[in-house]
Amino acid sequence: MSKQLNPEDVAAHARELVGESTIPDLELLCSLTVTGNNEAIAEEDFTDAQRLHREAYGSAIEGGWSKSQLRALGIRTPSRPVRFTIVEPGASGSSAIHAVG
Repeated sequence: MSKQLNPEDVAAHARELVGESTIPDLELLCSLTVTGNNEAIAEEDFTDAQRLHREAYGSAIEGGWSKSQLRALGIRTPSRPVRFTIVEPGASGSSAIHAVG
């Protein structure tokens, strides 16, 4: 499991880093911390689900089911593992998350 950041600790560190008088809106920083934690959890859950699906699919094949039979039953083949990368903001100022793999 990835390290979860505590929004209050991040805010305290931000105060130390930029100084109390010049610090931007801390609520934005806390929101970013929480959503970043949620994203990390979702990525781990997604990765685990992919792994479990690959294992179960492999077990079904080893157990005598053919790929065509599984496909005919509507069972999808496992997807390749996916890594996520964040593309930094460009000229438009918006960033994006891209699946790689």
